[in-house]
Amino acid sequence: MFHFNIIGRSFRASSQRAVPRLLPHYLERCLLLFIDLLSMLMTRRFLHAILDDRHFVIRCQSAEFTRLQQPQSRLFSELVDMLVAYDRFPIDAATGEPLDDSDRIFVKLLP
Repeated sequence: MFHFNIIGRSFRASSQRAVPRLLPHYLERCLLLFIDLLSMLMTRRFLHAILDDRHFVIRCQSAEFTRLQQPQSRLFSELVDMLVAYDRFPIDAATGEPLDDSDRIFVKLLP
């Protein structure tokens, strides 16, 4: 939970034009950690629920830092794209079995 609070504050801070020097590096490392945890089935089922509850992927996509035309935000944008891919990966979190198209549509219809 500590990382989510820090990253939430970082998104608010990154909406300003002056980005602190080490903030992009910290955000990139946190995204790499979350990507690694989402790629493993044992941690995916728990982390996916937390990321979904915190609207983390949506907040990453809509962060001002991703829209800045600076070289330091390019890697962050690529990592956000990877996070989205792993977040939407068609696998059942409970059983670990792949989802077919009808199962994915059914899951999207659930609230």
